Amino acid sequence: MIRIQLPEELADELVADQIAIRPGTRSSIAEIVVMGATSVATVISLLQGPDTFAKLAAMIRARFGKPQGVTVKVKGKRGWIEINVTDQTDLENLAKMIKEGLVGDVD
Repeated sequence: MIRIQLPEELADELVADQIAIRPGTRSSIAEIVVMGATSVATVISLLQGPDTFAKLAAMIRARFGKPQGVTVKVKGKRGWIEINVTDQTDLENLAKMIKEGLVGDVD
């Protein structure tokens, strides 16, 4: 599991889809920041199933991908990376970038 802090609406959706659980009030070791998101950040534990990162990428693009784009900042083992996400962003590439940003490796 990856303990991660991210916008509350994403956390709620991930928990509802049963690819994350709420770990309580511990501090996070990873973070996803969507620039301009107005919700409060919350902490979840992301379960690492075979399609976890693909689902997370799809949720981010569906909720925040606009024609003009949004910047998503991912903090993990290697520090911060920035990803520009639009409604046309390739989901497979986005999932790989999120995974690399959070855990530092890509299959």
